[in-house]
Parts: sequence; C-alpha cells; structure tokens
Amino acid sequence: ALVEAYNKRGLALTDARQYASALGDYRKALKLEPNNAEAKKWLDQIVGIYESINREYPKEGEEPPPLPFDKKT
Repeated sequence: ALVEAYNKRGLALTDARQYASALGDYRKALKLEPNNAEAKKWLDQIVGIYESINREYPKEGEEPPPLPFDKKT
C-alpha cells in the first residue's frame, strides 16, 4: 500500500511538473519494492527530462519536499 501511495503522489507531482519532488517519491517506492515497474518507468522519464535540458537532477536524499497545495475556490 505504501508503494502505491508513493507512486500516486509521484504521479501527481509529475503532473504538477514538480519533477525533483516526484523523484523522491519514486525512489522511496523503489527502496520498498526494487522491481516496481511504474516507479522505475517514471524515474527514468524524469531523469530523461533533466538530461534533455542539460540540467543535473537531484541526487538521492537531496530532493525538495513538494510545494504546498493551495486550493483556490
């Protein structure tokens, strides 16, 4: 269940273009379940995004926390 939660939040962060924070969640999912295909796929895609713009991606443990969610009504 925890792996699924990390993957879901990682996807939400990816959709919000908070790639650095999403990396942290995918990495946490992979620590718990090293063969998790979904987390591996998204981690690889985010690393590819960073590489395509010639930027260094955050190292493990250096990922920022997600930005606060501000629901506008």
